[in-house]
Amino acid sequence: MVSNKFVWDGMQMQVSRWVIECHHCQSSKIQNHTKALLEHFSVPEKRFSHINIDIVGPLPFSSGFTYLLTIIDRNTRWPEAIPLRGITTPECVHALITGWIARFGVPGDISSDRGSHFTSSLWSEIAARLGVKFHRYHHTSAYHPQANGMIELFHRTLKTTLKARLTGPNWVEELP
Repeated sequence: MVSNKFVWDGMQMQVSRWVIECHHCQSSKIQNHTKALLEHFSVPEKRFSHINIDIVGPLPFSSGFTYLLTIIDRNTRWPEAIPLRGITTPECVHALITGWIARFGVPGDISSDRGSHFTSSLWSEIAARLGVKFHRYHHTSAYHPQANGMIELFHRTLKTTLKARLTGPNWVEELP
């Protein structure tokens, strides 16, 4: 900010020293970054047996929907994007059952990030009733979105495609 209004010889070094010595500047900075280890997922042997799941949004309001539940099969890389009105656990479970399980069957494993809608007790109970393995190690590593890279790349492609295809405010109609 200083360099926007002033210029003098050695300015960058003097400003850097001043910031380092400033108690308020240093106390507001994050000094320790959390570094969690990346999880290793084996390649699934059959299709639709292991899925990655995540949520995109909030998106602009369209036909009552503002979010997308995205699911991708780890074996075939088949993607699905299911519109959601909200991101509560019951809505996510309902979308998973009606949008994926009704068409492709119950997956053996589900991998997701550590969002509250995927770690709640209701989600675990539904997964247990369906016979899905949903242990702690099936959540991606904390602070590493690249651990769920397959679905994150799908998000990038999905958003780019929707922006390019969208001619009006109704992205739900363009989703298929």
